[in-house]
Amino acid sequence: MKRALAAKRLGQVGVVCVLGVVASLLALKTEVAVGVGAAILVVMLAIPVLKRFRLPVVLSFLFLALDVLLNQQFSHFAVPRPPLFITEVFMVVLTVILKSMNALKVPKSAILPLAAIGLLVVIGVIANYPKNGLPAIRDAAELYYVAFIPLSYSVYRMIWGARRTPYDRGAAQTAIIIASIIASVFFLITRHHQVPGASESFLGILLFLQLGWHWSKTGERWLFLIFPLTLAAILVQGARGPWVGVGLGLVCLVVLSYKVENGSSIRRRLARLLLFFLVVVVPLGLLTSPALYAHIQRDMVSIFQTNGTYYQVANNRWRWIIWGQALKQIGQDPFAIRIGQQWVPAVLANYGFSIATTGYQLGTIALSNSYLQIVQWWGIWPIVPLALIAIGSVKGFAMVDSRGYLRPMQVVALSALAMWSAVILVEVVLEGPYMSVVVWSLVGLGYFYRDWRIREANHP
Repeated sequence: MKRALAAKRLGQVGVVCVLGVVASLLALKTEVAVGVGAAILVVMLAIPVLKRFRLPVVLSFLFLALDVLLNQQFSHFAVPRPPLFITEVFMVVLTVILKSMNALKVPKSAILPLAAIGLLVVIGVIANYPKNGLPAIRDAAELYYVAFIPLSYSVYRMIWGARRTPYDRGAAQTAIIIASIIASVFFLITRHHQVPGASESFLGILLFLQLGWHWSKTGERWLFLIFPLTLAAILVQGARGPWVGVGLGLVCLVVLSYKVENGSSIRRRLARLLLFFLVVVVPLGLLTSPALYAHIQRDMVSIFQTNGTYYQVANNRWRWIIWGQALKQIGQDPFAIRIGQQWVPAVLANYGFSIATTGYQLGTIALSNSYLQIVQWWGIWPIVPLALIAIGSVKGFAMVDSRGYLRPMQVVALSALAMWSAVILVEVVLEGPYMSVVVWSLVGLGYFYRDWRIREANHP
């Protein structure tokens, strides 16, 4: 019986992996094929979810899967035109459905800071829309996407309430293997269509999950395939911020493993896999693609450089310049709300930079630092509410059991938050839905986990 079940799962892994490769190969042709292939794949994977869970869970699964796979190509599909995108439509639809089912819940400990953020968004839009127009709504998204905290929290509660069958660790293990192979292969092949920083961060979460999961002996052998594959997919994307974030996440995972019962197994697993990657995968990559290997090596070195003509070094210099200019503007009036403003520092031209802008329209420079971007657009007003929201989620994930231990999945979640905290420092994260949805949904998971642990303690 066990052998038959194992063979069935292995067959499922093989079939889905083949489908994932086929969908990824389609992506080589056109961006339309990327969407079609990913949509077919996601719908196929959603069928088991559809059979078991209610509509809000299925919609959330489909939206997040497409958001992760296609990034900006999906989340920035305008409905009807910028700055209103399919993400905003999904927020409204999911809110209406959850409310009609009396299932929309807000974490009690987050009610006040979320209300403060909501009030700030309303004030900011009312004050800036008359003079700045639609760009004010565009910039307001950086804060109103926190709505995904109560939305995701409500969906997590619905998932937990739909336990129609016993938890199957083997099925979850198979799902991790499938997700790791599909996502890694898909992002490897479609890397030229992906938004820099997004795909690496999503893969980083899978990497932590691979290291922290309770693997069977058979399942752990798969790690020697999926771990190098995922790590290679992260390295070839070319965005250096997530590299630093993943590194910080791995450090966090190792440190927190000392708070896990038998946490030494996590550390030994990481050591074995990194050794395998360095001894087998790196030399193989050097032999088969020396140019790509040299490019990755040069990008890694450039993280610490500010002088030179290499384009990644120029990116470092560009960040320091615009961060300095943003701090100068903030210092002039730290209480001002500036959403929708036209802001292209003239000093960029003095350093040889063209007035090429990033964002949704000309005249808008993205800071590639969401912490600083929030303060530039909103002043110091949202700092305390956002800090309270983040602290509440971390406290939820950090709850220990009666023996003072963390569970491995808590370590995985905290490592993911540590990774995002670094990526947010050097990338456009909270301004765009393709990453902010994932970040705020992860924060919402911390609040759900806290409530679940409390219920578990009261009703063992």
